[in-house]
Amino acid sequence: MTTYEPDPMPDRLRAAVSALPRDVPPADDGWPAIRARIESARVVPLPGSGRVARRPSLPWRLVTAAAVLVLVTSAITMRAVRREAPRAAAVSAPSTSGMLRLVNDRRKLVIDVCNNYDAAASDLEGVLRERRSRLSPATVRVLEESLRAIDQAIREARAVLEADPASQDMLDLLDSVYRQKLDLLRRANALPLRSS
Repeated sequence: MTTYEPDPMPDRLRAAVSALPRDVPPADDGWPAIRARIESARVVPLPGSGRVARRPSLPWRLVTAAAVLVLVTSAITMRAVRREAPRAAAVSAPSTSGMLRLVNDRRKLVIDVCNNYDAAASDLEGVLRERRSRLSPATVRVLEESLRAIDQAIREARAVLEADPASQDMLDLLDSVYRQKLDLLRRANALPLRSS
């Protein structure tokens, strides 16, 4: 089987290229015209300004004095900070009983937040139970799987917060998961029902 390979150079083009002379003498030297154009556009220095302008420099004594001032100021600041740091830590460190009170207050806050979310979720779940029989089985299955996953995340986050009630990241995560649960329940309760 033969394959078609187009000729990269058609016959007319090949003939035209063959007719071109082999040696072409260079055109008149255009360099003098180019040089004249460059010279005419050159910036001409003003009379008396033969020197290149330099930025005025600061005297070395002034630079040295500034560096010494920065070093002395840094040393004084470091010494003052080191002297004050232990005093500040001693004054601001809460007592053990104060820490226990803070932890207990934090636990109560977590419990209150969870109870409020649980109450809101319970109300929405009650509405969903009433509507469940009129939702499609596929929708009910997806909702149940999603709610199981969210409830598992809530249980895990609450367990971590029980052990470490000071974990703000875990509290934020728990808040986010509860909000997702409430949002899912609200959306599920807004789904269109099948006609009976």
